This record gives sequence, C-alpha cells and structure tokens, in this order.
Amino acid sequence: EKKAAEAAAKAEAEAAANATAEDASEEATEAPAEA
Repeated sequence: EKKAAEAAAKAEAEAAANATAEDASEEATEAPAEA
C-alpha cells in the first residue's frame, strides 16, 4: 500500500510539473504575439 501511495504521489507530481511546463510554454508562445 505504501508503494502504491508513493507511486500515485509521484505520478501526480509529474502531472503537475507537466501542466506547469505546458502553461509556461504557452505563455512564452503567446507573449510575442501580444507585444
């Protein structure tokens, strides 16, 4: 159970990191168009 919880937490953290990276990438792409 502990390993499963750790795996779930790791997957959640990775998903959050990916979402953050995607948001940053989208903002960087949109910024020049707005300028």
